[in-house]
Parts: sequence; C-alpha cells; structure tokens
Amino acid sequence: HADSVFTDGAGLLYKRFQSRGRGLREEAFYAHFRGSDFAGGERALLPRCHGVVGPAAQGKDGGAGAAEDGAQGDDGAFLVLEDLTAGYVAPCVIDAKLGRRSWYESARPDWRQKCASKDAKHQSHVVGFRLCGAMRTRRRRKGDAAGTGSVVVERLGKEWGQKAGGGGINGVVAALAAFMRCDDSGRLVLPELMASGLTEALDRLEAWTIHEGSSCRINSASALILYEGDAKAAAATGRRPQLKVVDFAHSFIGAPECDDGLPHDENFRAGVRGLRAALEKAASSDRRTKRLAQRRCLPLVLGSLAASTCVALARMGARPR
Repeated sequence: HADSVFTDGAGLLYKRFQSRGRGLREEAFYAHFRGSDFAGGERALLPRCHGVVGPAAQGKDGGAGAAEDGAQGDDGAFLVLEDLTAGYVAPCVIDAKLGRRSWYESARPDWRQKCASKDAKHQSHVVGFRLCGAMRTRRRRKGDAAGTGSVVVERLGKEWGQKAGGGGINGVVAALAAFMRCDDSGRLVLPELMASGLTEALDRLEAWTIHEGSSCRINSASALILYEGDAKAAAATGRRPQLKVVDFAHSFIGAPECDDGLPHDENFRAGVRGLRAALEKAASSDRRTKRLAQRRCLPLVLGSLAASTCVALARMGARPR
C-alpha cells in the first residue's frame, strides 16, 4: 500500500491508520513493547513508534471476525514511526514476510484462503518466509546515460518474490544472493553484512521470540533488512546493517489468539530461522563463487606471469632455465 505511507524528510514515517481493528492492534503492539529491549535502544528490532496523530481512531471493530483486508482507514489518522531510511545516501531494503503461514485461525475464511494461496505460491511452508519486495539505490557511475552522480532506484515487487519463492529454497537463495551481491562499487556485500551485525540481529530476534515473545502471536509481519548501498557513505559513517520487524496489524497480545498450547510463537520463529538459513546459504554461495573464480583465474595469471618473464629475459639477452 504505497499510497498509505508518507515520510516527512525529517526522520518520521506516517502510516495511514488502518480500519476495522487493524490499526488499533498495531498501535497496541508497539505500545506493549515500548521501552523493552525489543523496541528500544540502538539494538532495537522494532522501529520507534511515536503514537497516532490526526482524528482519534475510535469506534473500530477490533474483533477477530472483523474484515482483514480492504480499504485503509479514512479518518485522517496516522501511525507515526521512525523513518528507517533517514540519513542513508543509497538505502537498500529487502522485505521478507515471516512465518510458514501468514493467516490465523480466527480470521475470516475468505482472508485465510487468500493468504494460504499466497503462501503456497511462495512455498512458505518449506522456506519459512516469503519475499515481498526489495529496493536498491545507487549513484550512477561514469558512462551512465543520466550522468554520473544521479541516483538510480530499482524496485522489485511481488512478482520478483513470487518467482523466487516458486523455486523453493534454492530460488529464494539465488534471489537474495543476486540482490545483495554488489553495491555501487561492485564488491560482494552479503558475507560482510552477515558478519557485521545481521546474523547477530537474527539471533537476538529468535531469542526474543523464545524468552519474551511467548505472550504474543505475530502474523503476517515483515522483517526489513536495510543496509547502505553507497560504499563511501558506509565507510564514512560506519553504519551497520539493520534488521527491523514491522506491520503488526494481524498480531495479538494475550488470549484467546495466543492460547494455542505452545510455549512461544512457533510460526514466527520458523520464519526467523528460515530467513537466517537462507541468508547464510546465499552468503556461502557467494564465497564459493568467489573462490571458484579465483581458482579458475590462477592458471591464467601464472601463465601470463611466465610469458612476461620469458619476454623480459629475452630482451636482456638471457635464457630462462
């Protein structure tokens, strides 16, 4: 819903307050975890929430049987969140919806069926998540038609994610490796991102799910992977990759939705573990590709050096032994 989200250029993002209980659930989720390790400090896994502005969102049906899809709220209210891309020169973002399934039992049957169809197309039950979209930003380099320095934004939508998911885990891994392979300098970035904080963030998210997230059930939420695509800016700022969880319109705190007899949210945890496994596999494939390329190039390099040595010795009037 691109038309329902706006930024003010000053570090805040305004998300149109959703109707039929969804906005109230999302606001309640952020409020519940405000001040916790999950939602506070530089290691936070949620964006900062600054409450709701505009007409008060009152009188909406927050019941489990309320419609789960359709028009956004029309009362002019907005949920105010931290703009995660503020301060980036070339923000790159991947949106992964976590969980083997994105629906829940108490939702309307038609909405459950719609979600189940999407999950099946993306093989979420196998992969553990589905890729919903991505954005890559870079500065044009010398020789580009629009001129050096201008910004290029590449957006990949649901079709990209569905094509990747249709190939199962191998398709998703290939899509992640291709997207996160290079920044504006052409270097490999995925192994570096994993080592510089992304793996740690995924571990913290899973630990939170086990130890602190037992009181809630998170459905159809997304993990955003965000990193700086401009090599010079990344080096100058020391900015580490971010992992943030967003979109809690279908998440619940307390009974009855959480009274499923499980100690924690197994569906959400499966999504976290699936995402980490796919990223690690993609990073390993990048390293293997690089090593293979180096091995293939080595004989050519040695041959070239030998030929150059022979030429130099011949010019000096000497013969190689």
